[in-house]
Amino acid sequence: MGRRNILNRLLKPLGFQVYKYSEKHIYNDVLKITTEYKKYLVRQIGEATRYTITEGPFKGLKLPKFGSWSDLDIASKIVGAYELELFPAIDDIIQRRPKFVLNVGASEGYYAIGMKRRLPAAQCYTYDIDERSFGILAECAQANNVEVTRLDSFDYYDPLNTVDPTCHDLGCFIFDCEGFELEILNFPKVVSQSSIFLIELHEHIKPGVTEALTDFLRESHELKIIQQIDHSFGHYPELEEYDLCQRAILLDEQRGMPMQWLYAIPLKVLI
Repeated sequence: MGRRNILNRLLKPLGFQVYKYSEKHIYNDVLKITTEYKKYLVRQIGEATRYTITEGPFKGLKLPKFGSWSDLDIASKIVGAYELELFPAIDDIIQRRPKFVLNVGASEGYYAIGMKRRLPAAQCYTYDIDERSFGILAECAQANNVEVTRLDSFDYYDPLNTVDPTCHDLGCFIFDCEGFELEILNFPKVVSQSSIFLIELHEHIKPGVTEALTDFLRESHELKIIQQIDHSFGHYPELEEYDLCQRAILLDEQRGMPMQWLYAIPLKVLI
């Protein structure tokens, strides 16, 4: 019988146990504790702001208390820190006034409903394979008094079949679909060449996706790769009462690695 088993038999009546604690165990426990603490802080900020975004292009957007993917980015969205790298692109899209916005990987509707509030004349559509998001998306749309159309399917070979097959006006596609953005390569040229794209790139899931999409859109679009940037802790009034450690926990988007996005504007729009 091994030493650990002997000690465990001796210590079990006392309510103790001997085991080897690896670095992985330590990391997992710290992550679990930090996550629970972050949920507590998120609820504080959510209740103080009534879960309403205070800064950024979607200022005034009311968020659901619970996200379908995660609740942990709610505070970051409220204070205007979530994906702030994309704010200039979002403002640029709004100024160009596309006829429709189609958000693939819409989750609770942060982008789709945010864009609908800023572009009330545009038709906004959402698609997501996560059924848990459907009710939360509807709740968010109702809270913001807007209507978005949730699609039951999305065909990369015919992306306008449930929107408007005859539409050749400027449209906007926003993608965050964990590697499936590579399927954009199947878009018909008549659609891709007349559309704005804002695409989260998941190079760690689909190696080569960045090069493939830039090659696909290079001749018809002006392209910009947007890199993830570090957050500053001093620019958010809602976080003034929190110390730097708490701010770091709140603003961490828990991505695990730096992300980047592709913003593509049709050249014919720029002429």
